[in-house]
Amino acid sequence: MLISLQEMRHFDALQDKIRKLETRQAQREQEIQSLSRQSHAAATAELQSEIVKWKRAVDLKNREIEHFRFELDRILEVLKELRRQGVMLPGFGSQLSLTSARSVGSTHTSTPR
Repeated sequence: MLISLQEMRHFDALQDKIRKLETRQAQREQEIQSLSRQSHAAATAELQSEIVKWKRAVDLKNREIEHFRFELDRILEVLKELRRQGVMLPGFGSQLSLTSARSVGSTHTSTPR
């Protein structure tokens, strides 16, 4: 069985097309990998930015809470001193519990007024 010149040219043309397709596929794969790395880097940078933003917000709130606790402790000290002196405040009965704001923590028990 002899292969004609025309069939040989057709075979060579198909081989060239296959090589071109393989080359284009390799280039596309490289582009996809590059885009994937860029996308991952951008997402990581955005995530880090969000983390920093929320850490700052939490730190600010923690400072505000600490200031608030300090103010409450000062008020409680004044109320304790007034109670020690026998001063009765309207709206506060004898069941008033004067504890430090720092000791209250997350378990809060309400006292009747």
